[in-house]
Amino acid sequence: TAEISPEQVEARLQRFRDDQLQQVCYMLDDPPSEEMCSMADMFLEEALVTVTELQNQAEACVVMDLYDLLEQIVNAATEFEDLKMRADRWKSRCGSAPAAAPPVTSDD
Repeated sequence: TAEISPEQVEARLQRFRDDQLQQVCYMLDDPPSEEMCSMADMFLEEALVTVTELQNQAEACVVMDLYDLLEQIVNAATEFEDLKMRADRWKSRCGSAPAAAPPVTSDD
């Protein structure tokens, strides 16, 4: 297992949250459009690469007794998964008309 620099991992985590996750959060505050959905996919793909790289450093954190850092990596991965689910819901509205759907009626 390769040694890792805790400072570099912490800086990477901070950039991941501030740059990649926050970028998607801002996008999800706006109504979805085809262009925005494509951009969100691109940002999520980039974030997935970063979170995977961070998770690959988890074993080194354990070996080096860096459990606080390991917890931060796990939390970042959870934040990514939560944001991805939120983005998937948001993207499901892409291309749909803003008008409300007709009410569902049931025959009694």
